[in-house]
Amino acid sequence: MKTRPLLWTARAMLTPNRPDGTLTIKGHSVPLSLPFDLTLEADTATAQGSTQTDRRDFQIGTGMTDEGSLAFGVGISFDLTATRTAP
Repeated sequence: MKTRPLLWTARAMLTPNRPDGTLTIKGHSVPLSLPFDLTLEADTATAQGSTQTDRRDFQIGTGMTDEGSLAFGVGISFDLTATRTAP
């Protein structure tokens, strides 16, 4: 699996654990919801989430007419662990 850096910013979380934001890839931005599961245990927080988008929304593969050569749908997922440190 190839990973690439992405920029995703959230402005509001209207639904718990489902922030609405903007995903920017190669200078093209689209609105995107990123649902996730959150677990808090002592000083550790873990979150996992995933969503789908269409690469053509980012002007990638726009010349393709058949998904047989390049799938239009792209899965985006994350697994994050954060640990609180003492001040």
